[in-house]
Amino acid sequence: MRIVGYERAGAAYRAMTPDERGWLWLEPLRVWIGVQESEVYCFDEQGRRMGDYADLVEIVIESEERVAETLAEAKAQAQARMDAEARAEAEARAWAEAEARVRELEAQLRRLRGEEV
Repeated sequence: MRIVGYERAGAAYRAMTPDERGWLWLEPLRVWIGVQESEVYCFDEQGRRMGDYADLVEIVIESEERVAETLAEAKAQAQARMDAEARAEAEARAWAEAEARVRELEAQLRRLRGEEV
């Protein structure tokens, strides 16, 4: 079994030249296509077999699941950070209000004692 490929050459197509293994380099995809054990496979740039279609679909699905999990974690972390910032701002406002109330009470106390305010 051998692979025959054609590539565009201007307005026409020409036969691709396989390498010494009989594989063809598909530049737009950056993969090799070749025969191994009487089956056609894709190979990465280093010549490692990429698996069959079912393997590749499984890899894509697993990758998408990891991306979704990572995105969910990032969203949860961002929400937790926003919640913490909101709590910190609320605590800072409450602290500032408490300090203002203390100053106000101290001023009232000094007035009651007849001290100069």
